Amino acid sequence: MSLVYFSGVVLWTTIPAFEFGYHTSALNQLQATMSCVTANPTPGALNLPSCIPMSDTKFGILTSALTLGGLVGSLWGGYYSDRLGRKGASVLSSALFFLGALAMAGAWAYPVLVLGRLFTGIGSGMGLCVVPVMLSELAAPKMKGAMGTLNQLAIVVGILLTQAIGLVMARQGLWRQVLVIAAGICALQLVSAPFIHDTPAWLEDHDRDAEAKRAAVLLWGEADPTLGDEEVPEEEAISEQQPLFEGEDAAEDVPATPKRLQPATFRELFTSPALRRPVIVVLLCFLAQQGSGINSVIYYSTNILGRLAPTLSPYISLIIAVINALMTFPPVFLIDRIGKRTIMQLSIIACVLFGILITVGLNVGQPVVSAVGIIGFVAAFAAGLGPVPYVITAQIAPYHAVSTLAALALSMSWIVNFFVALGFLPLRNLLSLGRGLDGNVFIVFLCILAFCGVSLWRL
Repeated sequence: MSLVYFSGVVLWTTIPAFEFGYHTSALNQLQATMSCVTANPTPGALNLPSCIPMSDTKFGILTSALTLGGLVGSLWGGYYSDRLGRKGASVLSSALFFLGALAMAGAWAYPVLVLGRLFTGIGSGMGLCVVPVMLSELAAPKMKGAMGTLNQLAIVVGILLTQAIGLVMARQGLWRQVLVIAAGICALQLVSAPFIHDTPAWLEDHDRDAEAKRAAVLLWGEADPTLGDEEVPEEEAISEQQPLFEGEDAAEDVPATPKRLQPATFRELFTSPALRRPVIVVLLCFLAQQGSGINSVIYYSTNILGRLAPTLSPYISLIIAVINALMTFPPVFLIDRIGKRTIMQLSIIACVLFGILITVGLNVGQPVVSAVGIIGFVAAFAAGLGPVPYVITAQIAPYHAVSTLAALALSMSWIVNFFVALGFLPLRNLLSLGRGLDGNVFIVFLCILAFCGVSLWRL
């Protein structure tokens, strides 16, 4: 009974992460069709235009609107996660996805598309704040690392699904259905919400001990024996902290912390000596994640390879999505065995090596070398840089600071993501020096990766 409920809650919890991945990649294969590159607009179903004319600049703005919305959502995600509960914040995130997807599916003009994309971005930012934390609080102590990787797994499954659907529906009259599917999945989460309890940790922290014990019994088959315990003395809490990057990871990195403390503010994150190290580690991890340039591949892989292999680029994009999904499974089994530090280091090194291959392949005009580099880069990213930062965020800080730290880290992540989404194509054209050296743009990403890797190594 508890296994069925536990599995259902985990699946329900990951839907906002899935939706983020879905919308991250949704426009990749639809660009030419929905922006009238291949045909002129004609009246379609419900008298909606078959496509909406957009230049590359307008399409870049539409793509980056997700990141602007994500920044707003992440700034508020921590607040609503503490105020409404993990479940309440997840429902709010899904409602925003639902509205945004419907707006884009029914868009009759460019501004409506942008507005819908902004709503999905806000839902993404809020969802990515709450999903890793909720997964961590649903897991038994020895499973926290593996459970945390499910956030990234849900993201890459969303990316994979939209790439596969895009091969079939990237045509006039069908591209809107890609967004209708996204709205339908959100509707399922909203309808099933009354059957889901919030996490025992959040319920207990808000003095709802009876509900917390009931939720624990449903999740794990028995109540958590620590529920209802008295507050932990501050001195004992500090002494039990285990710095994440000091020596090899322990199986459990969550610092013990006094219960029923007020949620930490952004100011406390930067002024509290006890939180300084977690803040630095998490910010570096997310800078490495987004600064690696992974989203330039997710957003524009068809465009990147289109100049070298125009007929094969959509299928290569699908292969990339498949590899991205498959390589997310190894961390599920390894993260609690070999540690987050080791996985992060190996992932960064591999991303740098494959990034060099991408740079060389694009600059010398070798599509095979470029494709191998991109596929290897995505695989290396998915095996470490993708899931580990979310796991670290949910586990490295005391309970009262987790939501705020997640909001801070994801805000920085969305800012970097925004500049990648908006600036990649112009920066690529600038750095190519008019000689077709499209790989030069990846040198920027390699430098960011190297900086973060060395900095994390020294912590």
